[in-house]
Amino acid sequence: MPPPLDANGMPIPTLTQTLESTTQHTFALLHSIVQTFSGVAQMLESTFMATHSSFFAMVGVIDQFGHLRNALGSVLGIFGLIRGMRELVTGTPARPAMQGEYRDFINGRPVQGPHPRPPKPSKKPLSSSFSQSLPLPPLDPASLTFARALYPFTTVHPSELPLKENEIVAIMAKLDPRTGNEHVEEWWKGRTREGREGWFPRKWVEVLEKKEKKID
Repeated sequence: MPPPLDANGMPIPTLTQTLESTTQHTFALLHSIVQTFSGVAQMLESTFMATHSSFFAMVGVIDQFGHLRNALGSVLGIFGLIRGMRELVTGTPARPAMQGEYRDFINGRPVQGPHPRPPKPSKKPLSSSFSQSLPLPPLDPASLTFARALYPFTTVHPSELPLKENEIVAIMAKLDPRTGNEHVEEWWKGRTREGREGWFPRKWVEVLEKKEKKID
């Protein structure tokens, strides 16, 4: 039996054909949407994997830096041990922070410190042979010159004299650390009221003027 025809003589489509033709575009649109979401999901997955790899790469780099730091610490520790053994053998402790002032002290240039803080004295220890070879003058109060400490002085060598602020000290001798000659205004030797003797920097004290006796 032939299918029924419409007014134009065309066969009338069945219900299945009608539904297929009307929903074809809808399913095509849904398919494209699903493909779009699939592409976005793949992109997010790729981004996540790249971020994951980068994170662990950074962790690996940090770990390598930690190993490098430990290796450098071991090397520096070995150098420190060698330097300590050398100091123990030679008996001359190294003070890297004071190399500039030590050079100025040896060359005879004045050691300047920050202002208004007290000038930083040379930390070069005075030779004990100088202090032993120089004879001490007799302690005649009339002939001695006295000075007052302007700042506290902390010693770094047994031959130096520690001073407190405003402490009175009698000046007994002066010393040139390069030649051992006296009468040089860099280091003075003094004695406190307690009987302590030693060398101290001139810039740390203020000389007290002697009171002239009135003659009747």
